[in-house]
Amino acid sequence: AAADLVLLPTAYPWVMLAVASWLRRMPSASRPRLAALIHEGHGLFAPPGHPPTVDQAAIMLGVSALTSVAPVHRLLVAATSDELADATARALGRPVPVVPVANPVSRLAPAVPAERRTTPSGAIRVALPGVPRPGKNARLLPAVIAAIRTAAADACILAQVGAKHAPDGDDAMVDLRPGALAEDDYRDMLTNAAIAVLPYDRAHYRARVSGIFVEAAAAGCVMVVPAGTWMADQLEAGRAAGIVVGDPTPDAIAAAVARAIAELPALSATALAKSAQWREGYGPGPFIARIEELMDGPTGGGPASSA
Repeated sequence: AAADLVLLPTAYPWVMLAVASWLRRMPSASRPRLAALIHEGHGLFAPPGHPPTVDQAAIMLGVSALTSVAPVHRLLVAATSDELADATARALGRPVPVVPVANPVSRLAPAVPAERRTTPSGAIRVALPGVPRPGKNARLLPAVIAAIRTAAADACILAQVGAKHAPDGDDAMVDLRPGALAEDDYRDMLTNAAIAVLPYDRAHYRARVSGIFVEAAAAGCVMVVPAGTWMADQLEAGRAAGIVVGDPTPDAIAAAVARAIAELPALSATALAKSAQWREGYGPGPFIARIEELMDGPTGGGPASSA
């Protein structure tokens, strides 16, 4: 196909190697520009002076393969967060700019106040959204749900769970949603929840942007997230509202939920005020605009490029 630009929005090393293999079959004059977006890599953070980690070596190999089939001035390597961009730049020895993730936040319903995010009986809705997997601490979900039920007995919990980690029992205040949700159901979960709890693994999410965090913040949810993550950085910088959990054990997470409920009027007002910037700053529009800006500038494929 005749393409001017090929986007790799999740540029895993194997993806970069596969694309490089594909491009080698094309005449060099007809090869498109490339934009590779590094969105994760918790193994990128080797101590200074140490040999490259496996993740660093893999990304270096993938980028080297892309460089072999595209001139450097026609190859953009970017990352989704400042810390991930810095770590990738150290591994590659070249500048790595930041590009926002392309979450479909514009599809969310308008954010509403916390008093409208309750059950008919007045219980505050607390969501644990996202398909469970190891990096999201799926194994902790039953314990987290049980701890929240103890610490915040009046809360109604909406949780996406996997078959292996679904809590036992039948509790009217716990609404379990197995596996992936239909898009409308997922949007309803976020727009109806006052609080979103993301008990993710800190090593996996140290520098990785959470798309679910972006969507929940855009929906005006109050967030409960672990310390030492990109998500916590957003709260500490005042870009979203919520509670950062220092040691994210089930009991500590539940205590943070109880605190969020106690402080909900103020936290929800802040979350609503901040939600617009998440809708405006993320999504396909800002993503494409940033890619185009970089590809036409000194780090991309424009005529003035020297990178």
